[in-house]
Amino acid sequence: MGFVVAMVMYSQISVKWWINCLLFIPLVIDGGGQYVGYWESTKYSRVLTGILAGFGCMMMEFLVVEKILYMLEEIL
Repeated sequence: MGFVVAMVMYSQISVKWWINCLLFIPLVIDGGGQYVGYWESTKYSRVLTGILAGFGCMMMEFLVVEKILYMLEEIL
C-alpha cells in the first residue's frame, strides 16, 4: 500500500531524505513496544505503521534511483 501511495505522490511532492527516515519511527516504536511486552499491536496499528514505513521506504528508494540516474546522465 505504501508503495502505491509513494508512486502516486512522488511526482507531486518533494520530500527530504530525513523526513523519510522519520516515517520509520512509528514502526520501530510499535514493534519495539510489542517485542518488549509493553503492549500488543492491533491490526490497525500494524497497517498504519506499515503504510507509513512503506511510504518512507519507497520515497527513499525513488530519491536514490533519481540520484543514480542523474549521475549516470552526467557521465554519459
